[in-house]
Amino acid sequence: MKTAFGAIKGRIAIGALLRLGALLLSMVSFGTAQLAHAEQRGFSVTLSGFYSNSDSGIVVQNPNLGTDFTLDFENDLTLVEKELLPTLELAYWFNQDHGVYLDWKRLDREARNRAISKPYEYTEVNSGQTYLVQAGADISTIFNVDILRLGYRYNLYSDEEVDLTLLAGLHLMWLKLQFVGEIGACLDEECRVVDINPKSNALTEVTAPLPDLGLQGRYRFNDRWSLSGWVQYFYVSLGDTKGQLFDFSAGVNYRLSDSLDLELGYKYYKIDVEVEKDLADFDIYYGFKGPALSLTYKF
Repeated sequence: MKTAFGAIKGRIAIGALLRLGALLLSMVSFGTAQLAHAEQRGFSVTLSGFYSNSDSGIVVQNPNLGTDFTLDFENDLTLVEKELLPTLELAYWFNQDHGVYLDWKRLDREARNRAISKPYEYTEVNSGQTYLVQAGADISTIFNVDILRLGYRYNLYSDEEVDLTLLAGLHLMWLKLQFVGEIGACLDEECRVVDINPKSNALTEVTAPLPDLGLQGRYRFNDRWSLSGWVQYFYVSLGDTKGQLFDFSAGVNYRLSDSLDLELGYKYYKIDVEVEKDLADFDIYYGFKGPALSLTYKF
């Protein structure tokens, strides 16, 4: 991978996952507000408001030097860095040991930069057409990300204070990147300014279902208060897509009633996707971190 989330960080993430597992097994454990105690069965719905601090970008080419560099969406293209991100999770426990969950995250952003400071070239993945954005160009950028995850939970350990759960699942990512404005279409090493069709996207990609694996747990101080968190990781190369994900969450939970929980926590999420098509390659990364407030209702 060309971005900062490469193989070395992958090994670091795996080591962190193993250390966290050891920590959880020693009962200094974490979990999420969505995690039900082993005695509970049935449905739960979790709604979250997440104030995200985003970091995203793509690998493009410098037209003057012919070398690759990372174009930062927030710094170079002025996409908003801090924004409220909604999330939704549905969960169901079949019995005290087995359950399933489905969660969804979305962040759509659009911005206009009236004077691009870094010239760059990019190639549309589907058409193979190369485009040039010169310094000083007026460019609008649209970057939308949707992530849907379906998983299975297995209760590894549970007592009056501690729950430890294994997570295994699949997730899909919908990525859309679009540039509109003063853009040159390049052919035979010559580029001329063209009007870019708003429906013409630099990247529109739905990834294949990609696996993820993690641990989840909870430590209860009493009947009302508990600590919670989870960690998930994956790296996979499947078809024309390579992907990497690291997802961490930790928080403090308060049980408002038998059916309602409140969590104040901190979340960190990072994905790195490389798409290799016959006509073009695309390397894009996206991450966010920040505080979150979650409300869980149990049926």
